[in-house]
Amino acid sequence: APSAGKPTGRYIEQVNITYVNGQGNNQNYGTFSGSNLVAVNISGFVQSLTVSLTDGYDGNSPTNMSVNLSTIDFCVETVLCNDSDDDGICDSDDQCPGFDDNLDSDGDGISDCVDLEPNSPCPDNVDSDGLSLDSDGDGVCDDLDVCPGGDDSIDENGNGVPDSCDVPPCDAQTTSFSQGTLTHSGAGSSNISVSIPANGQDISFTISDMDEVVNGKPDNRYSEAVTVTYIDGQGANQNYGTFTGNGAVSIDISGLVQSVTVSLADGYDGTSPGQLSVNLSLVNFCVQSGAASLSDADSSIASQSIKVYPNPASNDINVLLHGYHNIEAQVVLYNFRGQMVMNKNINGSENHLELVNVPSGLYMLLINDNQGNVLARKRIIINK
Repeated sequence: APSAGKPTGRYIEQVNITYVNGQGNNQNYGTFSGSNLVAVNISGFVQSLTVSLTDGYDGNSPTNMSVNLSTIDFCVETVLCNDSDDDGICDSDDQCPGFDDNLDSDGDGISDCVDLEPNSPCPDNVDSDGLSLDSDGDGVCDDLDVCPGGDDSIDENGNGVPDSCDVPPCDAQTTSFSQGTLTHSGAGSSNISVSIPANGQDISFTISDMDEVVNGKPDNRYSEAVTVTYIDGQGANQNYGTFTGNGAVSIDISGLVQSVTVSLADGYDGTSPGQLSVNLSLVNFCVQSGAASLSDADSSIASQSIKVYPNPASNDINVLLHGYHNIEAQVVLYNFRGQMVMNKNINGSENHLELVNVPSGLYMLLINDNQGNVLARKRIIINK
């Protein structure tokens, strides 16, 4: 550590040693300089050790300074205790003296010696005694429950779906608008409607050949704007949406529907320079078996138009709750082994849910309000 001679060549290798003790507190061991060795001895528990090297002459070393560090010697204190049953747990902490506390056959975190159900079918959802939780008391633990809140053992039609979650079959039918093409010229709009037979629900059809010209001469510009409205099962008018652009749009309306109306207008400036036209496909719907005997509560739920689409789905689904105001709900997805694979809270009428980690298969989707009431049950197919 030359500290004499030309000032520009002077430097002092200064070593500072700090450490973190057993309580996690930073401690300063000392600062050392000179041309000799330093033996470092720290007693007690130590978590880490830090050695710092700086120029102790003027803080700006004219050369590359270096010091050598030996290996570090330390010892680990062995804490001995009595362990009468050799299970690696001290007698003072032993849950089950005379038995191996580490044995946990079902992996529920409770030792077999105190587990009242050592082979739980639902080990991820047990009480403090290791008993599988069965909130609805149907003999099926919650994680395997196909119909939470219902009795999974009742399946009168023998279709493999408990009656509490079983949705009566819906007979597929079709109808059509009076014309397959809707046209419009000039100002205002042109409309076409189709009536849905009694107890018809889950409407779907396609509007195609939509077009727009929004560049070029202003007098030639137009945008075919299509608005879809419908009357729901309770006779209330509902707005499905307005669509513009080039191409086609798929319409899917869930719940009971009495009629559907499609309106065509110029969405550019309200007055088309020529004849607008869009094509309307056949209208698909279904009539649920036994629909005439639905209870008022069931009809109310259906007419409030809970829509889940697309179905089949791949990586995401949309949940629309028409007619519900300021709703807070829960979407729960079960596979048909009764295992819950998704549980999401939703707010408001329009919700988008990711299905990235849900594998392909047939699922039961339940929508519950914040009081635990089931608002809708939907069977959905996921294809990846």
